[in-house]
Amino acid sequence: MPKNTFNNLPPEKREKIYEALREEFNSNPFNKASVKNIVENLNISRGSFYQYFEDLEESYFTILLKETTDIHSLFIEILKDDNFDLCQSLEKFGNRISNLIFDERRYSLYKYRFLYWNEDLEKRWIEFYKKQAMECKHHSKNCIDNIDINYEKVNFVKAVIHNIIKRAFQENFSKEAFLVKYNQYVNWIIKGVD
Repeated sequence: MPKNTFNNLPPEKREKIYEALREEFNSNPFNKASVKNIVENLNISRGSFYQYFEDLEESYFTILLKETTDIHSLFIEILKDDNFDLCQSLEKFGNRISNLIFDERRYSLYKYRFLYWNEDLEKRWIEFYKKQAMECKHHSKNCIDNIDINYEKVNFVKAVIHNIIKRAFQENFSKEAFLVKYNQYVNWIIKGVD
């Protein structure tokens, strides 16, 4: 969570910092990004950066939270809206997720997240996201804690969907090619593989 110093900045200054973060993390995966690039872009000292963020990771998570949609929360939202009809939800999710990940402004953020994310980063992201969500009223809308769900099925579907998204970035799928593959995978989930 950004420090209060950042949150208390005038909106135009905060937006300038967001833009520098966007530029850095759209240009580089987290493991190649640097505070040096961000502070040079902003023409501020490293000390100023650390008045706003604890570290590079916090700045990365901050821009992810601002610029991307948590795809798991999105799926839960769609599932709830569809009265837990998995087939219908998976079909809707494909269209929604393709609009998100192929959005030109956010494409690289999603790409680097899916291609370079590791288990440690995932754990720290979950902690960061939970802290943020506790402060937001929308968290309860997408919370799955009180839903009767078979978690093995959820993990299976999650693995399949993550795989097709990752392949889209690895193999440079177009949005249309992604949707064809996505729908094929969903068909296999629902009807089985022949």
